[in-house]
Amino acid sequence: MNNAIAAVTAAWVLNRGGITIPSQAISWGLERTSWPGRLETILRNPLVVLDGAHNPAAACELAKFAREQWAGRRLRLVYASMRDKAIGEICRILFPLAEAVYLTRPDQPRAATPEEILSAVSKPTADVILEDDPVRALERALAESAPDDVVLAAGSLFLVGAIKKAQLDGRLDLSGRAAAPVRLASAPGR
Repeated sequence: MNNAIAAVTAAWVLNRGGITIPSQAISWGLERTSWPGRLETILRNPLVVLDGAHNPAAACELAKFAREQWAGRRLRLVYASMRDKAIGEICRILFPLAEAVYLTRPDQPRAATPEEILSAVSKPTADVILEDDPVRALERALAESAPDDVVLAAGSLFLVGAIKKAQLDGRLDLSGRAAAPVRLASAPGR
């Protein structure tokens, strides 16, 4: 949201400076903007959302969004992190949102193991399940979810990438469910 506000403000300043940007062009751009791996929906029932949120600021924004948009819905968090991130701080922000947390690890040398993530959490606020494979972690969260629940996979763009690749490769089959389309685009780093 902050990026959209900044873009609209920049267009407004440019318009005041003599560079004309029609309001229809601004609306068109906002409507068609997508940022893969940032609040990206891949399934509708239950709602499955992917978000890279790999730093405390992004985790705070994600938590705020979740509290506002998914209030009253049960949330399951599939979480992974790289070792060099503020794991404990991010977990303190995201874990209280969830009824259950599935700790996992994308196939990446920098990735923290589920056990390392758990050791960074002083006192878990939800049920914690350790599952090394991101696809199995997501499938388990899905299997334990009702149609109106939310499954949020967050904490690493590598996690988002692993899930999207598994979906594209057919290792994560969401057919028979209300799947959202998979977009083929590279996600910008955060």
